[in-house]
Amino acid sequence: MVPRPSSGEQFRRLLAVASLAVALAVAFGGMVWVQTSGAGADHVYFAVGAAIVTLALSAILLHAAFFPGKAATISFAAALGIVLAGWTWQRAAFSLLISHGSPEAGYMAGEAVTPAGIHARHLVLDLPAVTVTVLLILLLLFGIASAWRHKARWSVCLMVLWWLVLTAVFELPSLYWILRK
Repeated sequence: MVPRPSSGEQFRRLLAVASLAVALAVAFGGMVWVQTSGAGADHVYFAVGAAIVTLALSAILLHAAFFPGKAATISFAAALGIVLAGWTWQRAAFSLLISHGSPEAGYMAGEAVTPAGIHARHLVLDLPAVTVTVLLILLLLFGIASAWRHKARWSVCLMVLWWLVLTAVFELPSLYWILRK
């Protein structure tokens, strides 16, 4: 028979699960705020930054409550690093390819009918998104394998949810530029 966790352990687990819900609420609440308030790109970065901080705290709490071992810690930290690298890649490509700093020419809104617009959209949005998503999937598989080895069977569902929220948060700035008219 499996021993029942103590009340302190139950509270830590509940807090870890709740932190994931808070991270999701911060991410999507921030994006709704940005879209409805007519705020600029600086507000998008603030909303996404708040979401990343809550996701990092959630990863710490999830690791402490459900995922023993260093491999899970490495996979959570690497996933956050990959997302930050993906945003850096998008920002650098945007700065290099769209010199006037504004996507008014239809680079982002799906209206890119010129070869230059299609190429810019590919390098600024599509290529980084696909690359980061593939790397996140590989890291998720690594994290799942690690958690499974440590007998954290049902907790893997929480890991998958955390990764889905992280992927959604990564896509939020791109979504902002695509939806902006």
